[in-house]
Amino acid sequence: MSSWGVMLLFLIPGILPAQVPDWVERMGESPSHPSSTYLTGFGVSHLKPGKTKDEALGEAVNAARRHAAEKIRVSILGTVESRTEERDTSLQQYFSAVTESRTILELEGLDNITYLDAGADLLYALAFARKDQLAERYSRLAGVVRARLNAHVQNGRMAATRNDAGTALAAYVQALPLFRQLEELEGILVVLREGGALPAGGAGRESRDAELAAEVETELSNLLKRPVRTLDDAAALLIHILSGQIGEGRATLSIEPPSLEDTRSGSPFSRHLYEALLASAATVPEWKILEVDTPRVMRGGVEAGDHIMVRGTYRDVSGGVHVRLLARDTDGGAIVGSAAVTISDAIVGAAGFSTLPANYTDVAPDLRKFEEHIAPQGGLHIELWTNKGGENPVFVKGERMRVFVRSNMPCVVRLIYHLADGQRTVLMDGHRISAGEAGEAVRVPGEFECDAPYGAEVLQAFASTTSLPRLDVEHRDGYAFVTGSLDDILRTSRGRPRGGTGSFIAEARVVVTTMPE
Repeated sequence: MSSWGVMLLFLIPGILPAQVPDWVERMGESPSHPSSTYLTGFGVSHLKPGKTKDEALGEAVNAARRHAAEKIRVSILGTVESRTEERDTSLQQYFSAVTESRTILELEGLDNITYLDAGADLLYALAFARKDQLAERYSRLAGVVRARLNAHVQNGRMAATRNDAGTALAAYVQALPLFRQLEELEGILVVLREGGALPAGGAGRESRDAELAAEVETELSNLLKRPVRTLDDAAALLIHILSGQIGEGRATLSIEPPSLEDTRSGSPFSRHLYEALLASAATVPEWKILEVDTPRVMRGGVEAGDHIMVRGTYRDVSGGVHVRLLARDTDGGAIVGSAAVTISDAIVGAAGFSTLPANYTDVAPDLRKFEEHIAPQGGLHIELWTNKGGENPVFVKGERMRVFVRSNMPCVVRLIYHLADGQRTVLMDGHRISAGEAGEAVRVPGEFECDAPYGAEVLQAFASTTSLPRLDVEHRDGYAFVTGSLDDILRTSRGRPRGGTGSFIAEARVVVTTMPE
């Protein structure tokens, strides 16, 4: 069976109903595909007027594959966090292509089975693959990418020794995205091997790769001869490198504000850099830059699938701030570009923009808590985004935020907004997404105006296939404020809901950065 192979079971009028598969009854939990041996994902789609069976089938299969990919991403994040505590930050940086960008992973080698419940007009899909077979596949892919990477680097070095700057530059430009591809593949392998094995080659592999990437970035900077004296210069350099990787011909891009490491939060620095990136990208004749709130872009955590998405992160390093951009084709998730630059402390200081959100000291512990002990449960999947995107949206005083959610099956949704001053308010509770709305973008009623306090804030969604546990709130000024702590909210809301087999809770979060101007 190919990676898109499908077995369709259905009910036919006048014939005894086929037995409902166990993975449907258990909503993604399959004794025949145990988690110890298999990677699985579960998806649901609703047949309704205007949608063909094939379209619904595709939606269910895609939802199942996304669910499997999200399990991988969350597992990588947990592995990185636990082992960073044991050693140092090198592993976190090595796998940052996966953990920092909240990447769209498109897994290869998954099979699918589906089931149509004609009575309820629901199509179910289970995506699955044996972990050992998937690991073998990805090990081969990693070997191919590493060989290509080494060839580009070697070509660059040889060209540099004979003073062939053009050839060296082309080789190094093409090498950069291969580093990010390799990090992603190695991260997937760590999860498939149950998190026990370091990247092939031993404990030093990630360090050697990081050193090689730093060498390539330095050589690129020297060859390009584009001095970085301002943040605008840094943005222009990053866009120049990406334009050489994305290739000739017209391309449609969306660009999101760079975030601080893996916090998913922004700052005055990232906002200014984002605006500079947009200005530089607008000078590339072959590019069309999409507005963030354009409907074709805003389809939640997995975008429309017809453009290149550019996301970035930045971190403090010795002597400056290191910025890295990652360009990904949303139709399939392939990494098509990567660019990096280190901006000196002197330049950052002269610009006068803080690299931290206003409330960073107070909010940093909470941002870490949000990422702890997360495990995708069963087949329920919830997506959450704003009219400025779902990855580090930035709002300034007076701007209005609109919120959207999408689930892959009928559920009940709760929205909690964690304010910069530590207060937590319930924006919506008990909102029911029907079978007819499953898979569709649902706009949350009302708009929310940006105002003080400012800093990193968190928009959080919980969804349940049955009911959500009760939250203790008190009502003030027309809002319901949660009286418990963040630990109380997470401990209560992340547990399996009542209802037994087939009852699941899912969670999604967006870190929103608010500023006075």
